[in-house]
Amino acid sequence: MKSKKAMLIGEHAVELLFAGLVIIAIVAVGVMVFNNLRNQQEVKMAQNQLESLKSIIEELQKDGGTKEYLILNPSDWAVVGWPYISSSSSAWPKYCEQNGWVRCLCMCDVKVSSWKNFKGGASNPNVLKDYCDINKICMQIKATKFKVNPVETWFPFINSDLKPLLINDAIKSSGGKIIISYDKNKDELRIDQP
Repeated sequence: MKSKKAMLIGEHAVELLFAGLVIIAIVAVGVMVFNNLRNQQEVKMAQNQLESLKSIIEELQKDGGTKEYLILNPSDWAVVGWPYISSSSSAWPKYCEQNGWVRCLCMCDVKVSSWKNFKGGASNPNVLKDYCDINKICMQIKATKFKVNPVETWFPFINSDLKPLLINDAIKSSGGKIIISYDKNKDELRIDQP
């Protein structure tokens, strides 16, 4: 009698274990599908943002001036101008390089955890270029001078490197407003936070 009970308990334990594994597998597949759909939606939003920025830049390059733009999504992305840091830097998105662009503007997905290693500056532009290469959401910039979110300082010994314009930071600091300006006399394009 005890052996039959033990067999029944053993069979039920195996059935419960198998059912638990099936449930875990179904949840994992559901999470993967959800993440894939979300990523596709973010890529589309980034493409739309870049198209809007392109239209504004082309309009400003005709007459010069400044325009305010509201950029709210995708929130874990960054607007990055290349060349990043200096023209001597070897870090360059492959997409921009393959198109022969001297300067380019990219929307880059930076939500991965290693981004924290250089959030406040540009300690590794090679990693940043890799983020920009993932989705290839870039456009050519034809202005002679081009700056995105420049770090301007009055200390003469500090290099005024550029840093990416993090959309999350723009949302926190200015409600998502960014300023796009073009000086026709200097042929200089700037994209800054207010």
